[in-house]
Amino acid sequence: IAKRLQSIGTENTGENLNNCIGGVILFHETLYQKADDGRPFPKVIKAKGGVVGIKVDKGIVPLAGTNEETTTQGLDGLPRALTFSYCRALQASALKTWGGKKENVQAAQEEYVKQALANSQATQGKYTPSGKSGAATCRSLYVSNHDY
Repeated sequence: IAKRLQSIGTENTGENLNNCIGGVILFHETLYQKADDGRPFPKVIKAKGGVVGIKVDKGIVPLAGTNEETTTQGLDGLPRALTFSYCRALQASALKTWGGKKENVQAAQEEYVKQALANSQATQGKYTPSGKSGAATCRSLYVSNHDY
């Protein structure tokens, strides 16, 4: 996340993370681990208003025929058509709108919801462009040699 925050000119601090992270993806074994006070990690995250997810992919491998790009294994076994690109696009406009500033948190949340709704409509063939682009629409989200 440090690289993503840096890309919008924002320092990687606990306060900034609390302002922009709405959830945490945990490894399966982490679901059962506990904080120092004995509470399971998912309860700690939920108490702070976060959403808990679980990592279901099998990691990354080089993508054949490309110049050092990678692909995530294991997503084809999921029951829903959800890709990394969808998730990355969903958060990019929200991060750009937020820009690390407290006064932009509400606008960033609204941007996130707007993008989620547009993506949901698109998967159902119901999306109609509004003519208004998100904050990150005009830039590539490709990151060379990114390790997930």
